[in-house]
Amino acid sequence: LPPEADGRHDALRVAGALGIGLLTLQSVLPAARETVVESARNALAAVSGRAVDYGPSAAETAALQRAVPPGAAFLERLRYPFLLDFARNPVLVDSLAGMASPPPGMPTFAGGSAVARFLLDRSVRYLAYGSRNDPERLLDLSEEDITDRYPRSRVRWVMLAYHRDFEASVEELAASRRHLAEEPESFMLDLATWELRPGSAAPPAEVQGEREDGWTDGDLRARGLDWTLGPGPHEVVVALHGWHPFAADTAALNVRLEAGGRELPLLRATPRALVFGAPAGLKRLTELRLRSATFRGRDVGAADDAERGLDVEAVRAGTGAAEPDPGVLAVAEGAPLRPEEAPHRTGFFADNNWTGGDGVLSGFELPVPASQHHLVLRLLPAHPFRKDTARLAVRLTANGIPLVSDGGRNGVLSFLLYRGAGVVGRLRIVSSTFVPRDEGIGQDTRMLGVPVESVSTAP
Repeated sequence: LPPEADGRHDALRVAGALGIGLLTLQSVLPAARETVVESARNALAAVSGRAVDYGPSAAETAALQRAVPPGAAFLERLRYPFLLDFARNPVLVDSLAGMASPPPGMPTFAGGSAVARFLLDRSVRYLAYGSRNDPERLLDLSEEDITDRYPRSRVRWVMLAYHRDFEASVEELAASRRHLAEEPESFMLDLATWELRPGSAAPPAEVQGEREDGWTDGDLRARGLDWTLGPGPHEVVVALHGWHPFAADTAALNVRLEAGGRELPLLRATPRALVFGAPAGLKRLTELRLRSATFRGRDVGAADDAERGLDVEAVRAGTGAAEPDPGVLAVAEGAPLRPEEAPHRTGFFADNNWTGGDGVLSGFELPVPASQHHLVLRLLPAHPFRKDTARLAVRLTANGIPLVSDGGRNGVLSFLLYRGAGVVGRLRIVSSTFVPRDEGIGQDTRMLGVPVESVSTAP
């Protein structure tokens, strides 16, 4: 072969060797066969110079890393850590929790706070965790699966115990630390900032006064917190989704925040945050109370007449609590918002942006000019009943306020916005569901809602 064909020659030799190995393993372990196939695919891509397409996983990984400052160290436990940019950040790769870590070793079976202290003491402020919905991950394997994969291993159950303990610690931290980025399969945490997110508080924290649509009822109370703060003075921040009918009038909002029965002074207010001061002597927070004025749905022309207080995204305290959310996406006026662009999304599948019947997008600012009175939801053609609007039964909520349907056809659905919307920072898309296999469409057994192409404003 000529010199320029050396790469192809090498690729053929590698693939041939792996092919022989695959045939040898054909009657042995399924997992081994998959490993050989994947190795062959990667080897061919490496010598040919063509990048392997990892689809949505590559975009998710990049979005997580963008949420932390360049040069900041973070610990990762992701499905594809090699997709990270190791030149941008020092990355600590956690291959198997509890097996190898800097002296004296990462705490195990001691809870999430112990893990956070260990990392922060070593200047590792951020933690990326993923593969939450990976059906093949070790945590979800049955005893039979593990015995099949590791037939001669005597330590497999010890390994599994370490895995499960680390996940429990991370989930504990996810319920109490700031989320800088959240993807369908993964999230990035700021371990130095405490965060209470209404609707996701975990025991022993107890939250009252929160509505299902993300708003408070005007009197939000949180008890059972265990927030240990460093040297003060501190700021306590109420992060908002970005819209309120009284946003331009702080006096009309009448917001009061109490910590341990002591009212904190309001230092400054923006459409997305209310920043309160806290005394230097405040070392620990165990309870918070947030009160505000309320308004009714009829005051803004909403589809309901519920009474609402504040549209709270989170309450934060600690180092960096007042820093703006690095992941907020500013959508250009008149441009559509696509689900894959939203910094935070839950209830979505990666392929074709299908919802599971209840999808939420947040972390963006979609401007609503005064001349625009509708939100238009466009669906992809993938839905077999796309033209049957009644069967789709789509309901759209903007900023936690349900919108009135204003018709639609062929997968383009229109909803009437309430008065003075100004900006949309959170969307919820609820619909009917179906299982493709039950409808005689392939073998997909997932419960699917609607495949979302985009959301945009319209006159």
